[in-house]
Amino acid sequence: MKKSIFASLLLTAASLLFLPSCRDNTGDIVLDRSILDSAKPLTAESMNFDFPITTVNLYIVNDSIAVVHNSEQDERKLVEIYNLNSGALIWDRFTKGNGPEEILMGRSDMFNDTLMLEDFMRDRIVLLPIGKITTGEDFKPEFQGYSVVSTRIRPFGGKLLAVNPYCFNDKQSGIHNDGNRFILTDSSFNYKETNSYQYETFNVTNGNFIISYDNDRIIYYSAAEPLIEVYDTDLNLLRTVTGPELPNRPELSLIGNMVMYSNGIPYAYKSASCCNRHHVYLTYIGELATADRNYDDFDTYILKFDWNGNFIESYSIGHSVTSMSLSGDGKSLYVFGREHDGTDVLYRYPL
Repeated sequence: MKKSIFASLLLTAASLLFLPSCRDNTGDIVLDRSILDSAKPLTAESMNFDFPITTVNLYIVNDSIAVVHNSEQDERKLVEIYNLNSGALIWDRFTKGNGPEEILMGRSDMFNDTLMLEDFMRDRIVLLPIGKITTGEDFKPEFQGYSVVSTRIRPFGGKLLAVNPYCFNDKQSGIHNDGNRFILTDSSFNYKETNSYQYETFNVTNGNFIISYDNDRIIYYSAAEPLIEVYDTDLNLLRTVTGPELPNRPELSLIGNMVMYSNGIPYAYKSASCCNRHHVYLTYIGELATADRNYDDFDTYILKFDWNGNFIESYSIGHSVTSMSLSGDGKSLYVFGREHDGTDVLYRYPL
């Protein structure tokens, strides 16, 4: 199912026998919805940065650099790097197309000070070290192809670590794919699935993860269900965190052997997150999106954890979140998102 429904957000990674198995939806820690009711409202502070109207994602690096990922619908470059304070353009690169430095359809993510840009229609990624670029070091972007199907990938020890689209269990519907949570490519970023699964569950396994080598931790969080899993960097599952529960249970249906949601799209832990050595900040919606209410209609909760999955504090903001960055001192969040009226915004939120 390479390029399946929802534009098959790329990748299929290597499933090794020693990797932890997909587990049922029970956990070592249970979060009640009361943590949402008691969430601290954050007050937005406007930022004096005129981001392009074509911005898809926006990341703040070192409190002074704005990294903009633009849509492919405009003539401007797909990646632009600005001085946040002066607004001056420092670097830009990539246009839409099939050429060596062109991208058909991209997706971005930031970890540490590195932007990863994926061209998931052409199965390749490029890593952009923002520090080198902004200090004027000689740097030439190099794309590397991959062969792996997943909703999310990360560089990991010279390979790619990916969310396994065949890790899905639903007792009520009787749908059970006992794949490992993660799959791992070889050093050429290739992976060939050798296991056989009864159901095609790509469309119901949307999730993301962040890595801290300093803390020897990987935190996986699911957009499809209120679930967090904590691993060490040897991929041993250490703890699960479930909740807060969604107000309505997602219902599943089958089209052939393909599993789909039938009563709306669940939004639990969304893809936007940020972290430092001490804490992890995850965005949480806790609603089902339907034809009447989509993602941009919901407010967002931001849940703060340590790297062992212990819940610390919850916050609330009155709009959706597309991307999020943490200030250098860990005392503020930079949030790019969308107001309920459809206006894109960039705010700073003191914690």
